[in-house]
Formats: sequence, C-alpha cells, structure tokens
Amino acid sequence: RIGLVIGIYDADQTFSIMRVWEKTMVSDLRPIMLYEPQEKSGGSFKAGEYKDLKTNFINLPIPTMSIDWIIKDNYLVIATSKEAARYATDRLK
Repeated sequence: RIGLVIGIYDADQTFSIMRVWEKTMVSDLRPIMLYEPQEKSGGSFKAGEYKDLKTNFINLPIPTMSIDWIIKDNYLVIATSKEAARYATDRLK
C-alpha cells in the first residue's frame, strides 16, 4: 500500500481543499499506483468515521484498494486502503 503523511497548518482549509481535489484525485494519483484499474472508480467519495475522526474514501475497482484521506491534528493522511490510512493515523503523535 502507498501512504502519505503531510504536515498542515489549517485543518479546516485543508479539508476544503481536499473536498475540491476529490473530483480529480483518482486520476491524479493513478501514476503512483502499482496497478492500473481497467474500470472507472466506484462512484464518488463517501464520508465515514474512525475514532472520532472524519474519513473520506472512494473504492477502486481493485479488490481491497481505495483512496482514503483523514485529517488528524496538524496532519493529512492519504493512503490506498482504509487499513493503511488508519494505521498511519494511529501512529501520529
């Protein structure tokens, strides 16, 4: 799995930026994925919750692969699976 952890300054502003980026995020991140989906992704981003944190995700047409993003404190986590995003989030200090 691929994951990114990025330091941020303003969680609200980053949340707004991420919501806009959701429109092109799948195609923007496609070059760094190790497998090229042959079909379009499974619709649009959906909201969820994990340990009182808002999560956003979109399922990809690859078994167990998605793009998930979570903001925790001063960090933005982006990962290619729910498990990877949660794992990274749990380890932030």
